[in-house]
Amino acid sequence: MSWKIIKSPSQDLLDKTMLDAIQGSTRKCHDCGVSPGNQHLTGCDVARYLSCGGQRLVCDCDDSGDGDIWTGLWPGYIECYEYGLLCYWEGSNVFGEENVAQFDLNTEAELRLCKSSSFPEKVYSFKDFLKKFNLKNIYYLTRETNEKN
Repeated sequence: MSWKIIKSPSQDLLDKTMLDAIQGSTRKCHDCGVSPGNQHLTGCDVARYLSCGGQRLVCDCDDSGDGDIWTGLWPGYIECYEYGLLCYWEGSNVFGEENVAQFDLNTEAELRLCKSSSFPEKVYSFKDFLKKFNLKNIYYLTRETNEKN
């Protein structure tokens, strides 16, 4: 068994994958405990540098600016959605379904770290996704917030 890239995924498959991610999301950051819309705390293992996207705990870049804001979604999910980066574990059987699609965070990280001229054009708009599913903004994505609204 191995990871397989889904080439040119449909909009419907990307939407389903994002909706699944949203439904499985936790309200607060799993490490530092901040709520969506707030900056990660110092020492948080989820926090990323805004300039390079690297993990603040281990990245050696010179970025001394502010950290990223917790959205309720794992870093890289929105970028994977916008660039159509999906994969699946061949032969997996998650929740009774074979080959369930998930965001390809490995490819997203490679593209971000390489900063190559071959970086693809965005193929989907996350803002359009929010409109399509009548979500006010990214901070309304998590399960707890949606249950209150």
